[in-house]
Amino acid sequence: MLLQPWAPWSPLSPSLPARRREVASQSAWQQVPRGAGAVLVGAAAAIRPRRSNTQRQARRHGVRLSNIKPEIRDIGDPVRAFYYSQCPPEDYQKPEIAFFGQSNVGKSSLLNFLCNRKKLSTISKKPGHTKLIHHFLCEHSFYLVDMPGIGFAEGRGKELKQMDKIVTAYVRHRQTLVELFYLVDGSHHLQLFDLQGIKWLADAGVSLSVILTKMDTPRRSLPGHPDDLAEELLDGLYNMTESPWKLGHLKEMPLVFKASAKARTGREAILEHIADIRKRVILGERNKKKAQKDLEKRLVPPAIR
Repeated sequence: MLLQPWAPWSPLSPSLPARRREVASQSAWQQVPRGAGAVLVGAAAAIRPRRSNTQRQARRHGVRLSNIKPEIRDIGDPVRAFYYSQCPPEDYQKPEIAFFGQSNVGKSSLLNFLCNRKKLSTISKKPGHTKLIHHFLCEHSFYLVDMPGIGFAEGRGKELKQMDKIVTAYVRHRQTLVELFYLVDGSHHLQLFDLQGIKWLADAGVSLSVILTKMDTPRRSLPGHPDDLAEELLDGLYNMTESPWKLGHLKEMPLVFKASAKARTGREAILEHIADIRKRVILGERNKKKAQKDLEKRLVPPAIR
């Protein structure tokens, strides 16, 4: 938080020598009648404004709202998990933002692109190369989570079954998961598999957005289908069988972002959204704690207060 500059006329101005500051401060107090100290306190408050509740709450979480920028610079070593129990302990001060989608959708390339790294997440042409859940601690305050791809993947049957198991456990039970980006391959036509995957996540209560990857590749539209894949995706989600949006269970359709790691487009919009999510988490924790304190006050008998 940036503080207003000290007033040049203030006896507490840091521009004065230390001894002169002390003498000036003493003389100021001597000129104020006893019991009128609130006048000086009020003047100091005007010079150095008090922090708002939002800013104080953000500091308790170790992050200032003004310090949350749409940029990822500091990234720790990944924590890898083949079983759900191997994931990092849940920490509500470190929300998790996950990336999920079909195998070979360009998830690892997108993560490297967003974080401006070359080898943050390894890349392979083989579908299902990512077989573990990777937690990357960013800015010491939140996690980016690289999840195994769903659908077709190369591997042994037992291994693939465990991949599906850990993904299901993470999506359904991870309390610190605040947003999930579902990736759709923008170089192909929309698949029913993706619509069903997004619906499954929405039915599980996950807050999600969609990223269309590989948008640098030309895509030929089918007869009767819109040229815009984002429009086709949203229409498909709304009109599919038992759509939670059409039935009114969910009010807002998922946000759709377009990106290309190869053409290096779409990065800024996604990072802006991530920064906005982090700010909402801090404000949400503030409101939750305030509600808890209000409840505790109501439960305490008046005589004890």
